[in-house]
Amino acid sequence: MSVLALAGVTGCATAPPVTRPPCFIELQAEASAATLHFARGLYALDTTDSNGSYYRSPRPIMQHSCSGSLPHQGGLFLSRRENRKLRGYVILSAGLTHVGNFSAVAHMLRD
Repeated sequence: MSVLALAGVTGCATAPPVTRPPCFIELQAEASAATLHFARGLYALDTTDSNGSYYRSPRPIMQHSCSGSLPHQGGLFLSRRENRKLRGYVILSAGLTHVGNFSAVAHMLRD
């Protein structure tokens, strides 16, 4: 009986495995959210926080309007809670803003 009790205590004390985010996300098709256009290509891991991982775009995110195009810094965001949820992000004057849902856009996670 003490063996079963010890096994239960040991099982509770074991931490879940730590998974690290992939180093790259390859966006295999262009994606857009409203007037913001995200180029296909290899997005490199830039930073992580408690919400997920941020991947920097290989080229500027282009915002198209009737007066022309504006380049912005940005990339892709992979949620930590729902690792299948892929969104875009762009840095505007108000700060970092998440845009769109790119989960259905063809992409691959790469190390």
